[in-house]
Amino acid sequence: MTGDLSDQERARLGDYWASWKLANVWPQFPVNFEQTWHEYMAALTHLSADLMRLFALALELDERFFDDTFDCHVSSIAVNYYYPQQRTPLPGQLRRGEHTDWGSLTILYQDSDRGGLQVRQGASQWCDVPTIPGGFVVNIGDLMALWTAGRWASTMHRVVNPPPGDTSARLSIPFFYLPNHDAVLHPIAAVTDSGSSDSIGVSTAGQWISRKMQKTFAADPQDYADAD
Repeated sequence: MTGDLSDQERARLGDYWASWKLANVWPQFPVNFEQTWHEYMAALTHLSADLMRLFALALELDERFFDDTFDCHVSSIAVNYYYPQQRTPLPGQLRRGEHTDWGSLTILYQDSDRGGLQVRQGASQWCDVPTIPGGFVVNIGDLMALWTAGRWASTMHRVVNPPPGDTSARLSIPFFYLPNHDAVLHPIAAVTDSGSSDSIGVSTAGQWISRKMQKTFAADPQDYADAD
């Protein structure tokens, strides 16, 4: 889910399909779910903005270099519920296959007593990510890799199966910090020393992320929009 926007605000988010243009549908139960969700999103937005300022300093940029790229951000939160495994997984089957996230960074909360998340080091080595009570996991996303022209790599990660006989469920809540939908995409010249401002085939972050989203659907999401 994304932040709640008015019809007028959603109408200004381009003429392409995107999940952040859809109105949220809030459940009635549990009580105060919507309020809690908004509070959590506000807290992680604040944390993400601080992290982006640290990123800017690490890249030897002005601390607030990214501020105007996220002043109308289209970030979202997801809840991943991994059902108990009652049957032995098929060979090579994982709870979540290897992938990178699309945005600038992801902040992940996961069950403190459930492992399974792994990140890739080098070409083929996978390392367990420890669960720390009260802690978050922060992944670099594809947009940060793009902005730095690969100087910073997006985090390849996956979720492996629990040990044999462990039928517990697993819960993770990732916050995807996405920039303004109309943020221009090109490597940062001051970081790459290339002076290049070449785009990557689309003009904005919103269009690029929208294409990524549509590739995850079996059918074109526009088909569902047209059916409403």
